[in-house]
Order: sequence, then C-alpha cells, then structure tokens
Amino acid sequence: MTNSVSLLSSDILLALLLPLLIVCVGFKNRLFSFSSENHHSQPSFSPQRAYTAFSSYAFLSERELDAKRASYVTLSRVNKRLAQKIGYERKLDTLKEVIRLNATVAVGIAQLIEDGVPIITRAAIRTADSKDLSLVREAFKHFVRDWSVQGRTERNQIFDPILNVLRGLPLDKRREMKVLVPGCGLGRLAWEVSGLGQYPLPFLIPTDSL
Repeated sequence: MTNSVSLLSSDILLALLLPLLIVCVGFKNRLFSFSSENHHSQPSFSPQRAYTAFSSYAFLSERELDAKRASYVTLSRVNKRLAQKIGYERKLDTLKEVIRLNATVAVGIAQLIEDGVPIITRAAIRTADSKDLSLVREAFKHFVRDWSVQGRTERNQIFDPILNVLRGLPLDKRREMKVLVPGCGLGRLAWEVSGLGQYPLPFLIPTDSL
C-alpha cells in the first residue's frame, strides 16, 4: 500500500513538473533571444510591422513547434512515458494542424496589406521575431472573440452591459453622441455602438448570426 501511494505521488509530481520543464527550456531560449536582439526600428503599429508579423506567422510558429519537439526528445524515459499518458505528442500534432490552418488566414491578411500599401516589400519578413508571433496570436484571439459564433458568449458578457446602457437613451440623443471605445480589439464593440445611433441600417449583419 505504501509503495502504491509513493508511486501515485511520483506520477502526480511528474505530471506537474513535465509542463514546467518544457516551458523552462523554451523560456531559456526566448530569454536569450530577447537579451541578444536589437529591436527593429519599426513602430509598434504600422502596415510594415503588420505585414512582417502575418507573413512570418507560419515560419515562426513552426520554428517554435520544432523547439517544443526538440525539448520533448531530451526528456528522460520516465518523463516521456508520462507525456504519452497525458497525450502530449497528440497535442503537438494538433498544434501543427492548427498552425497550418491559421497560416492560411495569416497569408491572406498579409496579401491584403501588400496589395493596399505599395511600400510593403517581402524583404520585411527577415526582421520578424517572437514578439511579432505574439501580435498575430493576439489578433487571432480577437478575431474569435469579436466576430465568430464561438466568441458570442464572451461578447455577450462583456458588451451587453455597455450596450444596454446606450439602448436606454433616446435614439435622437444617441445620434448626437460620440462614444470612445478604448482597447476595442478588432472593432466589434465600436461597430455595435455605431449601429445603436443609426437605426435602421440594412447593411448590418444580424447580431444573432455571429
């Protein structure tokens, strides 16, 4: 009985330490990257920076995935056996497929930027770094939250209290108001607010459909 409890405790400990070990290895590489890099002179928000980030999404994501696989290979036999129990290898395979799907969207966005801004050049992708990857991921999160069916529950929780206050105002007063929407993600809340002051708008997408 004592041996069983000890073995169970060991498995729990390994389950807690395995993700931490992998994260630490990745963090060490990232820390070295941050300490050695000379941040490029592109401003935080610009068409050039956006093009750089979205064009490089697939490359940066696959490089990060390769680093995770390399870290996994270095684990001991015991830790690998535990990783197999929790399906870590399947998660890496799923991540590869997700990267492929996201890359399709990222390339499309980069192409729109390239078509709309003549100064953009493909040479920009050479300056991409892990911070650019974080920016793209954040944008994807906002896509889901603001404009997808899957993000509807979160939107309702965040947006409805604000919109309900505005709906309580007379329409004529709403039309004269200007509403500041700081940190508005990809504009869904601002879009909803604008619609409240311009009813009816036949070109608006029905809220229930998104």
